[in-house]
Amino acid sequence: MRVRWSVSRVLPLLVVDFVVVASACGSSENATTAPTAPGGSSADLCPTPDYSQAPSVTIGAGGLSDSSGQEPLLADADVARRYGEAHPDEFDEVWFDYRNGGWMLVVGFKSGVAEHRAALLGQLEHPDRALVCRSPLSSTDRQRIMAELQALPNEDSRITAFGIGIERVFVDVRADQESLAKQLYDKYGPAIDIKVGVRPYPPGASGTVDEPCNALPSLAPPPGVNVTVEPASASLVSGTSAKVTVRIHNSSTTAYSGHEGSIAVVRPGTHTVVGLDVGGRDMMLRTFRADAGGEGTMDDTFGTAPCGPGDGYTLPKGTYEVIATVGIDGVGRVISAPTRIELR
Repeated sequence: MRVRWSVSRVLPLLVVDFVVVASACGSSENATTAPTAPGGSSADLCPTPDYSQAPSVTIGAGGLSDSSGQEPLLADADVARRYGEAHPDEFDEVWFDYRNGGWMLVVGFKSGVAEHRAALLGQLEHPDRALVCRSPLSSTDRQRIMAELQALPNEDSRITAFGIGIERVFVDVRADQESLAKQLYDKYGPAIDIKVGVRPYPPGASGTVDEPCNALPSLAPPPGVNVTVEPASASLVSGTSAKVTVRIHNSSTTAYSGHEGSIAVVRPGTHTVVGLDVGGRDMMLRTFRADAGGEGTMDDTFGTAPCGPGDGYTLPKGTYEVIATVGIDGVGRVISAPTRIELR
């Protein structure tokens, strides 16, 4: 999932603004360098947001925590938003950034930056903590692109998520959809941030990889319990996802219940994770109960997008194994027996 730290008129806090088409995996701020907007100098460009040193923001009974340092800027944020919305073809957005040990208000405009800066700063209570700068898109541009993305056919979940981030629109496509990513990039260029699977598009573009190759747990199921994973197909195209059934066989005298964990693609004969699911999965929590001498099942999906940094958007063709992790109440996360699959 991608996050923007923007300012809402009703709740001027940190707001997540995204559309989940099939699923949104992971969570990271996409740090990109904004291109020079038409008709402006690079000195006017809005800086890339940096929240690495920002304090946490908490909401208690009294509202936003005073210790966050944002509260003094909320009235200015509302003034800036009202001003910007009167210029929809030039105004981008209002958001918080953390610079030099404190929060500041950033107001982006696609054009007319000098004029808007002169008009707006005089209306703010804290003009020394506000930056009026140049964005590559206006809010009108972003809403147009969003509407066009929503209108695209997506019955097969080629597009897994899209939404509005700071300064641009983002769109995530399935790992096998590099050709779709190229079509989108050819049409919109740097106005949108594209990810194919977990990796930025085009190759070499700046950005973050949302999903590391996390290690699998080493805990085995309790005595008498056997966990297996059964893909609907043992052969699939690399980069796509497939349905799978996780079975919890319980031959013990103790009943067990629990919930889903994750499903990973590993190198044969190892627990080295190389691939995972990045689309096509709903956000429902799956649970099971396996009575003594019985069986519990969970239907899920697994994916074959390569995880972590690297080259290429799909795993190389060949033989792999699928392993599921399952959370068993009172026991912990355990791993299933591996099941072999072929990627083609």
